[in-house]
Amino acid sequence: MAFAQFKTLADVLSQFSITYSKEPVSQASANTSPSDVFREQIAFALETEIYRDSEFARCESLIFPLLQEVWKPYTLTMRLWSPAPIAAEEPLTGTPDYLIAQASPLGNIVLGKPILAAVDAKRENFDEGWAQCTAEMLAIQHINQDSMRVWGIVTNGEL
Repeated sequence: MAFAQFKTLADVLSQFSITYSKEPVSQASANTSPSDVFREQIAFALETEIYRDSEFARCESLIFPLLQEVWKPYTLTMRLWSPAPIAAEEPLTGTPDYLIAQASPLGNIVLGKPILAAVDAKRENFDEGWAQCTAEMLAIQHINQDSMRVWGIVTNGEL
């Protein structure tokens, strides 16, 4: 089944007996500033509003460039995937919109341990986005088979 089958965060929490809690997000220190090329690309997308044309346009013009810019300093140790099918036990299977994973010792065409799932909030529905993202994060934890922390992001490209 696809991760998108999960419609509410409460459904995911109940089905997998996990607890929800809110914690403040710590500010990561950035050693680099966004590149001029990235700034120009995002400014162009916002100015022309091309991201409003479709979900695909939003992903390609806002979300992927942002994830790519964040990933650039880590290209030797991490890999950005879009899309990358993953599967734990049912129903934790599907294809996340985006993953950032550790680099695999087997090369760039083999998915390493995923550490971050990013979900496009389809039709601006953040509730479904967080349900999908949580299910993806659970699948990642099962795949990794360790206590490594995993992260999730839900965005519509603007928020």
